[in-house]
Amino acid sequence: MPLGVLVFTHAGLADGFVSAAEMILGGPQKRFAAVAFREGDDLIQKSQEIGEAIRGMDAAFTVVLTDLFGASPANAASLAIVEAQAAIVTGANLSMLLEALTFDWEGMSRDDILGQLCAAGKGGIRTITREMILEGVK
Repeated sequence: MPLGVLVFTHAGLADGFVSAAEMILGGPQKRFAAVAFREGDDLIQKSQEIGEAIRGMDAAFTVVLTDLFGASPANAASLAIVEAQAAIVTGANLSMLLEALTFDWEGMSRDDILGQLCAAGKGGIRTITREMILEGVK
């Protein structure tokens, strides 16, 4: 299934995700866009902008990656997906985004796609301690 990926976050975070993904993947990606929710933005207007972005994805299904559950980007996106083939995943990170952009989603169900994206996001969260580094140097 062609997957659209829309990153919708506070301030410039979405643009940072785009820049990082394009640097790592070697350039612009298909069916990929970003929208920022900035101070003073209207929730309803942003919801309409997100709806337009989803419709413009040329994808069978679009995932909207937001930064925080219950915050303005997630709330505006929630209004937008009511009439779209889309879902929201909150807590976006670069691991999740790269998985969304590079995995072959063909033949996977919507629920499997969302589950795999959440797993990729969680899998990218690790701790590195001084002790771990020193033990590895031995």
